[in-house]
Amino acid sequence: MKPFFFLFTVIFVLAFLSGCKENKSGIVIPEKVEKYPTALNTEWEYETTTYIAKYDKNGNLGMDSLAWPTSYSVVRITSVNDSVYGEKNLIRFDFGSNQEYSTGTHWYRNSERTFEMIAYSGLERDWVTPIKRKSNKLAFLKYLSNNLLPNGALFSTKDSTYLFKKTVLEYPLTVGNSWDIYIAKDFLITKTIVEKKQLLFNGKSIECFDIKSIYNSAQDLDIHDYISLDYGLVKRETIADSMEVTTTEFPNGTGEFLRYKSTSNLIRKSN
Repeated sequence: MKPFFFLFTVIFVLAFLSGCKENKSGIVIPEKVEKYPTALNTEWEYETTTYIAKYDKNGNLGMDSLAWPTSYSVVRITSVNDSVYGEKNLIRFDFGSNQEYSTGTHWYRNSERTFEMIAYSGLERDWVTPIKRKSNKLAFLKYLSNNLLPNGALFSTKDSTYLFKKTVLEYPLTVGNSWDIYIAKDFLITKTIVEKKQLLFNGKSIECFDIKSIYNSAQDLDIHDYISLDYGLVKRETIADSMEVTTTEFPNGTGEFLRYKSTSNLIRKSN
């Protein structure tokens, strides 16, 4: 969103079996481990708001202002046995939004220990991410805050499908677990399950895992996904603090600093 853009950039998981040994017989008894919900025709709708606040010359943060109109995105599982580039038994997520360039498809594989993204398609046209500090960084964040790629990376058109393997979740979900995603040379994302939190959805308290993403090429970003094993992705929050404003005319900075905050909340789930 603000991408929900690549929602999703987002969303994942079946069930796998792990063994536990029965002491007397030595028999391995399969134990079902809870997974991200991936039933066919499951649909999620999200509302995304993005605010910016400006720091004054004394370092005091001003009031939040809505940066762009509130956006809405819908993600739907349209197949649980799809194939792409010879990869079989994939879950297909189709997504759409009232935002420009925010439609497409993601494919995932569910293994015994991971939920892995396999491929994606989806933009209306080709475009290249701006090199850091060489264009308007706020506009850059508008599209990429939830799905950052290396500076200068090429995004594909909606008519093309690209292999793009990365581990979205490792199972079982356990507080303290951490894993790395290698996007490209010198570009690493580290995901860590930091804690459990109670969030509200339709007036009901839901237990969620707070999964934090750290980008080695963008240390000023604080990104959290809140995932429920019953409801899926309940909330995504992206914060970029003390962000220096750059423009084409002033690639080295205008002297102004902002706090950027984008929040996507689940407002409807059906299946």
